[in-house]
Amino acid sequence: MAGQCIVVGHSGSGLLSRRGSGSRACSVCQSSKAVMTLIMSAGKTYYSLGMPHQKTTIMLVDDHSVVRAGYRRLLEMQPEFQVVAEAGDGPEACRQYHKHHPDLVIMDLSLPGMGGMEAARRMLSHHPHVRILIFTIHDSSVFAERALRMGVSGYITKSSDPDVLLEAVAQVAAGETYLGPDIAKELALRQIQQE
Repeated sequence: MAGQCIVVGHSGSGLLSRRGSGSRACSVCQSSKAVMTLIMSAGKTYYSLGMPHQKTTIMLVDDHSVVRAGYRRLLEMQPEFQVVAEAGDGPEACRQYHKHHPDLVIMDLSLPGMGGMEAARRMLSHHPHVRILIFTIHDSSVFAERALRMGVSGYITKSSDPDVLLEAVAQVAAGETYLGPDIAKELALRQIQQE
């Protein structure tokens, strides 16, 4: 098949195709929507065909602008994340969410005007699909349990390593529930004590 790509299998990132004897890729490979990755194997040339990954859009909610700037920098170093909005208080968080509809909200609990718990409750009441990750200094499992019962998707403390924040964001964006290791341990101990 001159000038055609032959689909020969698949990889984790998409279909694998082998280019035919022609010098040009097929229309699927030439499409601006397709991503081609060259793979060399046993003297043959293969291409990994896949659609570009859509970035997870994020809103940061913290009352300290320097803290938000640090989170933004850390998150935007990852190609899969894009910060689209910020807010410094609860009412602004609700307004910015309605304006931008990010995939995920990273929210502190200690906010002026309206606390993070109330802001999360309001967002969830109007938009039940919103994914909210609480990122706070409050390391009590009581707060975490309350937030989870309300419908937030994750809870980690600000004493967590940056890698924990990135893992939490990735898990919550993927539809999972995430608890920081310290909070998960405290919740488990509380359950054991209650039994």
